[in-house]
Amino acid sequence: MDLPISWKRQLRRTIPFSMLNAVLFRFPRLYQTRLVGYESHLSEVGLRELTDQLDHVIHVTGDILECGSAHCGTSIVMACFAKSRGMRKVVYACDSFEGFDEAELAQEHAEGLTAVGSEARGSRAPADTRKISQS
Repeated sequence: MDLPISWKRQLRRTIPFSMLNAVLFRFPRLYQTRLVGYESHLSEVGLRELTDQLDHVIHVTGDILECGSAHCGTSIVMACFAKSRGMRKVVYACDSFEGFDEAELAQEHAEGLTAVGSEARGSRAPADTRKISQS
């Protein structure tokens, strides 16, 4: 059974980011656990829907591009899935890693357009770049 997303976020807020990254870099297999879940912002259902869609394009020529990759968790899931299916595709993860404008994020929250929390502000580019290179 998966842990609720809110519980995962709370745990990540409790553990200092530098400590969490140090543990994950030391033991990269932890990314494959349900607790970490590759740090994707998609639910398990969302990830299943994504991989179902990738199955539909298995024979389409070209690579895979994710725009707005955040912590690159979903990119890693797509790369692992493609590799498991024998797809010879490169997954490109593109993001500014600057986070969202605080006022814009507050407005989207007020309008019910996003559930993204305050962790979406600010840059974590060095850590995320290291995660991708280790995958």
